[in-house]
Amino acid sequence: MLKRIILFVLIASVWGCKHPQKGETIPVDDFFKTFDKAYYHISPDGKSLSYLKLQDKKLDLFVEDLATGNSVQLTHLTEKTISFHFWTSNNELIYYTEDESKDRRSDIFVINKDGSKQVQLSANEKTRLKVIEDQLIDDKYIIVASNKRDSTVFDVYRLNVRNGQMDIAAKNPGNITEWMTDNKGVLKIAIASDGVNETLLYRENENQSFQPVFSNNFETTFRPIAFSEQEPNMLYAISNVNRDKNALVSLDLKTGKEKKVLFANDTLNVVDARYSRAKKKMLFVTCETWKKQKYYLDSESRDTYSKIDLNLPGSEWRIMDKDKQEKVFVIRTFTDKSPGSYYLYTASDNKLKKLTDINSSIKEEMMCDMKPISFKSRDSLTINGYLTLPKNKKATNLPVVVLPHNGPGGRNSWGYNAEVQFLASRGYAVLQVNYRGSTGYGKSFYAAGFKQWSDKIQEDVNDGVRWLVEKQIANPKKVAIYGNGFGGYIALNCLYK
Repeated sequence: MLKRIILFVLIASVWGCKHPQKGETIPVDDFFKTFDKAYYHISPDGKSLSYLKLQDKKLDLFVEDLATGNSVQLTHLTEKTISFHFWTSNNELIYYTEDESKDRRSDIFVINKDGSKQVQLSANEKTRLKVIEDQLIDDKYIIVASNKRDSTVFDVYRLNVRNGQMDIAAKNPGNITEWMTDNKGVLKIAIASDGVNETLLYRENENQSFQPVFSNNFETTFRPIAFSEQEPNMLYAISNVNRDKNALVSLDLKTGKEKKVLFANDTLNVVDARYSRAKKKMLFVTCETWKKQKYYLDSESRDTYSKIDLNLPGSEWRIMDKDKQEKVFVIRTFTDKSPGSYYLYTASDNKLKKLTDINSSIKEEMMCDMKPISFKSRDSLTINGYLTLPKNKKATNLPVVVLPHNGPGGRNSWGYNAEVQFLASRGYAVLQVNYRGSTGYGKSFYAAGFKQWSDKIQEDVNDGVRWLVEKQIANPKKVAIYGNGFGGYIALNCLYK
């Protein structure tokens, strides 16, 4: 059966099976269209909304007054493209532009929300810049990382948004991969890596040097989320240290020991967590099985955020931005059959206002369900994945396209996938396998993929196809496979294995 699996060429797939009747075929381009408005941000006072909008093939910056609905176009770019923007105060925004040259020359600007008083903080720099903390400190500083000193590493700077001056706050010795401030913008955390092991470094204040807290290897997850404002030297983090599944814990940065487990479950893997600066506490965790689900950490959080759940039944949603008081939110939604929309949510009246659809060409009722599946591998390991079947076709003897995900880490997740929906609309069943080594199923499942790229990982994908054949869903003579990155490596292996 493996000999029948062929390397799949996407363009040829359009003609590989009978199309729907004329007039019912969804144009290919419709699946892959993208937004013309996105990257919404709320001003700290919740009264203004900024966003990028496509204008003559360039994204320009706009600001809308939420009370009046009036919008102002702040930029008219012709050469460089806005990479990101954010609010530094109720009246000011910063935006960062890059060109498409190999040097990726960049500019930084600060501008008033009405378009007046634009100040250029840097011009045509070869350096890159990442924002670590965008809240304004002493009414003039933000914390950024830049490779200004050394192109190979990112140091931390205080960027003066009044005059563009950058003062170094911490020098990267060459092995720091991540920096983190506390909730007041004080740089306190650094993560060092030697490519195999990571070390968490901490200092109580900026007059001290960083000291190691603990180290872990690449099998282990430890992701800082926020500092506790109730207890000094306490860090909230997602961790699977000494456990199989990720949990939300608090860590004593003085001792390097877990002080408290805020959320843990032997069958659930925490993939995200939300901290509130306004309420000074953790609100909820997000766990992923075949879908993501939120678990609220107290009744107040449940009462507040479950209202959004009720407003958006059947959809996954994420908070993309919020005002300082956490009363006004930008929400992004999606399902398996829709790339989703952006909404403005006001907590005071529990109202959602749609801002834009991510792809208005997609009609949800014409898309196909992405269903979770599981099967046993030949060595009895449970393998999970997804199966998308074409609409209005009996699930028997179907041509199948296998899409192994990139990796070997990472995973397929429930949600809209343009390639999957395109193929299903042309009559194919689409199989996505979260082979061993995929993240999200625990440390032991992740480690099971080590040194198995051409062996058991490949077998997991093949066993998924065998499972479809045994269920009589797949036509064993019409199975194709394609992927990119590590998924492409798996596809190529099918030529000779």
